[in-house]
Amino acid sequence: MKITKKFIILAAVVAGLVSCSKPVTEQGSGSAATMESADTGYAGTYIGYSWSKESAGTILAEAAEKIETILELDNDGVIVDARILFWKKVDGHWIPRQSGNAVVEVDFGITPVAAVPGDSYKKGKSMFRVNTVDMMSFYAVAVDESGVAALMIVDPITRYQFEMKL
Repeated sequence: MKITKKFIILAAVVAGLVSCSKPVTEQGSGSAATMESADTGYAGTYIGYSWSKESAGTILAEAAEKIETILELDNDGVIVDARILFWKKVDGHWIPRQSGNAVVEVDFGITPVAAVPGDSYKKGKSMFRVNTVDMMSFYAVAVDESGVAALMIVDPITRYQFEMKL
């Protein structure tokens, strides 16, 4: 099993956030204000970032992509909600890679076939035809009249598209 650098960075961010003792009260670009009251326990919103080439010494302000992890903790430090947002810098502005505007068509007559990566590459077959700004972290679900469900997700770490027909 190959562990990617982005997964290791993401795991380090989550571990760092869980070990924090003061909750974040507002979002910022790489920094955040903390609550001053020590008697609040762990309850609050914790936000952490990891960005491209961070391990090579690139600072957040110079990065082209970042991952934002948002954890909601209760007073005992139990994670009650977790979100991950993927951002990229376009013309000097941070925009999310996730987009609510996509055109998705599903052909339920096709049974998806996974591609074979590597030296003996073989193209797969997809049920989905997607038009969106960015496919990373994209997912779609559809159900036809007979109750057959189709699911497609693009994993942002491996960058592979996975499909299921249920």
